[in-house]
Amino acid sequence: MKKLLTMFSALTVFSAPITAVSCGNFETRDRSKISLTLFKTQLALIPVFDKTGTITTVTEPIFQNAIYGALETNEYRGEVVSNELEFTYYKQGTTPTSWTDLSWQAIPNGREKTTLIKVKITATATSVHFANSTEIITMALYRTQPTDLATIKFNYEEKILKTLPVTEMMQYFAVLNPTFYFTARHFEIKKTATAVEISAAKNSERYIGTSVITWS
Repeated sequence: MKKLLTMFSALTVFSAPITAVSCGNFETRDRSKISLTLFKTQLALIPVFDKTGTITTVTEPIFQNAIYGALETNEYRGEVVSNELEFTYYKQGTTPTSWTDLSWQAIPNGREKTTLIKVKITATATSVHFANSTEIITMALYRTQPTDLATIKFNYEEKILKTLPVTEMMQYFAVLNPTFYFTARHFEIKKTATAVEISAAKNSERYIGTSVITWS
């Protein structure tokens, strides 16, 4: 899900050939790290994938994992355990405060979002993927369900799939379907004489189900 920021602009992560984060426009930066200073929007809606609908409140690990997930690209998957980001929380003004679990509240479209939280996100000194820090930004998270792959029609060329080794298919589908995260974290691909099966990996929070591409 690439559209993560609402009300002001969209968060876009791109590589050409370097990677940068841009709000509202594409900017080329002379760096290989994702620049956190480019988070300029004052209200971000970040998805929390909840397969079973059992998340009653958003704890700090859930919140931080959602932020790492929002920065995911086909080239990079953030992990909370990597400790590449530091989070400082605020109640009012610029006075830091301790974490308080976030509660859900209904919104008009029938979904739920959390109460707002003010946070500053800073790259650690040892971070290999991120640079600098955000301003103090206001965020909310919204609960959503993983995408069922059975409802997706992926882009592909049948004549290529027939001869392409399965070991090269992840990269192939990633190029033709850039809005999906074709990595082993999210997808498993199998090939038979007459079909290709694209299944959601067990540990993927973004996807469920299987998409089958067949030919005669």
